[in-house]
Amino acid sequence: MNRKSFLVFSIGEKRFALPSEDVFRVSPAAELLEVPEAPGFIRGVVNLGGEPVPVADLRKKEGLSFREMELSDRFVFFRSGGTLCGVLAESVEGVLDLVPETVPFSSLLVRQGDPLPGTVRVAYGEESGAILIRSPENLLSLTEEELLCLEPVMSARREAL
Repeated sequence: MNRKSFLVFSIGEKRFALPSEDVFRVSPAAELLEVPEAPGFIRGVVNLGGEPVPVADLRKKEGLSFREMELSDRFVFFRSGGTLCGVLAESVEGVLDLVPETVPFSSLLVRQGDPLPGTVRVAYGEESGAILIRSPENLLSLTEEELLCLEPVMSARREAL
């Protein structure tokens, strides 16, 4: 088993993991400055040590309804391609040692006329469902359609696959 350390956090019913070495900081959610021209999934910008940092809300990409930030919410900051970014998390479980697995999933997505078969990296908790493992570069690139296609993988248990 090849265990690695990941920061595990939840957005809606889904659990995500980023490699712990890529995480810059986790902090309590704070007031965000809205940016009207930003992509729809960008919730706003926060001042982090004098640097403006965009914060994404992946709930918007999942098609979930808008949710006001709560006191228990956290910002997870990481570097993606040299840029400091943040994501709004509803809860942070902490740093866990996980065994990543590559699992195939079928997608109905069509890009340039071809079906897009693929794989996804997941880890399975002992009693919980799958944890979707993402790199900083691909966490924010998930589309709503891709998240929907991942639903069967995310809700499955290790034994079922």
